[in-house]
Amino acid sequence: MLKNIYFWCIILTILTIACDGPFQPFVASVGKELNPINAGDIYIYDVYSVNSSSYAGVSKVEWIYDEDTIIDGVVMYPQHRYAYNQSGGFVWYLQTYHAQDDFGFYNYQTYPHDEYPIPYLRYPIYVGRKWQLKRKNGFFLQSYNQVKGEVLSLEDVDSYQDCWKISLKLSNSDDETYPVWEIIQYYQKDLGMVKMEYTVGSTYVRLSLLEKRSSKD
Repeated sequence: MLKNIYFWCIILTILTIACDGPFQPFVASVGKELNPINAGDIYIYDVYSVNSSSYAGVSKVEWIYDEDTIIDGVVMYPQHRYAYNQSGGFVWYLQTYHAQDDFGFYNYQTYPHDEYPIPYLRYPIYVGRKWQLKRKNGFFLQSYNQVKGEVLSLEDVDSYQDCWKISLKLSNSDDETYPVWEIIQYYQKDLGMVKMEYTVGSTYVRLSLLEKRSSKD
């Protein structure tokens, strides 16, 4: 009888360990389908900002993906960002670069040679997933050398259901007085980012998805 108890305790322990984390069959997890990238995709976001010089007077932005290209052996997706005011007038333009593989989604805020990519997502995504990256040389966004990410929850946001809430913090570990860049993003499977909020110092910016369409339709 005692041997049988020990046997089943061992089996339960093995199952618990084997099923822990992203490989647990009863725990939801997602990969690249969380943030599909296709040439011609257009994401249109409503903008709200406080104390932001970049988004002052901006009420809407369009993110348009171009055909993928290879830079330094990495498949990149150039993204064109157009900002407009309340009257529909053009305010500014910015080109960024995104990269995605089976392990994550990365953002280059400027040209890839000028900075390290920010690991926005690490696949597979599941609640509780964390990642951290620190650079001894070089920077993210030309100012930060450390990134910490965490998947906080799976929840509804605005009119979108079952969205993955991701926290990302950029800091400069060599200068603790440097303001932390805190980013909260929400992604819906097979759609992409539906909302983003970021805070750095007294600046706050919120992007809310209005529409996703394709120039190829």
